Amino acid sequence: MNESQIINLKKPENKKPVEDIRLLPAKPEPKELTAKSAAPEENKEFISLIFQWETEEFKKTVKTKEWFFAGAIIGVAFIIVAIIQKNFLFAIVVLLAGFLVYIYSQKEPRKVSFAISNKGIVVGKRLYEYDSLKSFWIFYEPPRIKELSLVSQKTFMPSLSLPLGDADPVKLREALIRFLPEVKQDEDLSDIIAKRVGF
Repeated sequence: MNESQIINLKKPENKKPVEDIRLLPAKPEPKELTAKSAAPEENKEFISLIFQWETEEFKKTVKTKEWFFAGAIIGVAFIIVAIIQKNFLFAIVVLLAGFLVYIYSQKEPRKVSFAISNKGIVVGKRLYEYDSLKSFWIFYEPPRIKELSLVSQKTFMPSLSLPLGDADPVKLREALIRFLPEVKQDEDLSDIIAKRVGF
């Protein structure tokens, strides 16, 4: 047997080195950018609803023919006085006011959702934050009045009245007094007159 045919077990055979194989992460599929995905995500503060109710935005009273007739007489009387005094601007204001009263009397109330949350008071899709409010008071003398009155910090919007409908005033007070002070209010004279004349 030739020496060339003898296999040396101590000496490893010359083989090509095995290449180092690394697993690379799969490339993500390209996504179509939209305005929502392209914009940076903002830290969103979640609103927790504590007490909520739904009712009509105002209580509609049926207007009779006598009601419209009495309103027309009052309007004509004001216009006559304005013409006598040659105050034509006031006569125009009376005409516009009468027209707006008629339009409002034909308006049907819509259902509005209300809620007491940890951030503020929700009216429909609008949020009144507690920082913009001073205090609250609940007028509850059914069936004459059932309202939540809010005093605003803003001078051009001194108060805000929200109808309660069938909401429980006790549970409403328990939820709201955690965030706003309860301060007694007197019912506005204009609101009293408006309710007595059918508004």
